[in-house]
Amino acid sequence: MHRESYPPVIIIGGPTGVGKTDVGVELALRCGGEIISADSMQVYRRFQIGTAKPTPQQCRGIPYHGIDLIEPTQTFHLGAFIEMADRLIAEIAARGRQPLIVGGTGLYIKGLLQGVFDSPPVDAALRRRLLERAKAEGAPMLHAELARVDPPAAARISPNDPVRIVRALEVWEQTGRPISALWAEQRAASGVVAAKSRHPYYLFVLYCERAILYERINRRVEAMFHAGLADEVRQLLAAGVSPDCHAFKALGYRHVLAWIEGRISEGDAIAEIQKHTRHYAKRQLTWFRAMTGAQWIDVGTRGAADVAAEISARVQRQPPQTHI
Repeated sequence: MHRESYPPVIIIGGPTGVGKTDVGVELALRCGGEIISADSMQVYRRFQIGTAKPTPQQCRGIPYHGIDLIEPTQTFHLGAFIEMADRLIAEIAARGRQPLIVGGTGLYIKGLLQGVFDSPPVDAALRRRLLERAKAEGAPMLHAELARVDPPAAARISPNDPVRIVRALEVWEQTGRPISALWAEQRAASGVVAAKSRHPYYLFVLYCERAILYERINRRVEAMFHAGLADEVRQLLAAGVSPDCHAFKALGYRHVLAWIEGRISEGDAIAEIQKHTRHYAKRQLTWFRAMTGAQWIDVGTRGAADVAAEISARVQRQPPQTHI
């Protein structure tokens, strides 16, 4: 089956805590779909509670792909996601089912639709050296270095994101050009007319009033603690998973580590996770606002079935997007 004959992918994005998983499952039940996760942290095995990985009860028999793919010591990147998602979309379509993409990692969704810019291949020795520096000196130190050579990239990349910092510095050291210039060239290459998307698509972004979203986030974090997030972290440490591995950069885990080590109280850990999750939700919304063709749906206090019904109705009466 050629890509041109695939059904349009239906994408459900939005900030953490807004209810994407439940809406995705409801929609899959309605349309005979299978879900592909677009969450950069759900790929790690044994990181369950803090990544809000869907449970079998939540999935209700719907196949949920793209989770529990790699060990915490391994790395996963945009190119790997695109390769995986393309394969799964083809397999789901071949089964006569509807591919659904559900998740809040905007970079993955944009990459699936737009592709990635032409960048130099990875230099294993250079990457190893930079990662060792990040471990020894701390990611913020490398971020400061990136800010000197490529301020636009530093403005877009978090000081606590060593993977993207290292990649940006790799491009600079290999080519002598800032990665932000490559991003700009990719945008310019599309010209004034929008570029054709890699897949026809519907993109629905779920949102709600800020006070409602923040209350959901606060309750969600508390529920994670009640569900045993601290025990999950203790088990990971006991199994030999290093607290320095990338998987521990997932929201909440480093604050739980600080509590377990006695550096902060349980109450402070919960409050810090809630705060950082709220900040992350704001960044996600900013990312999705920049995406072409997004249809925004105010979920308010509605149930997942009601939101899924609205999405289904929109899909039935509108043609898919074919350009980005």
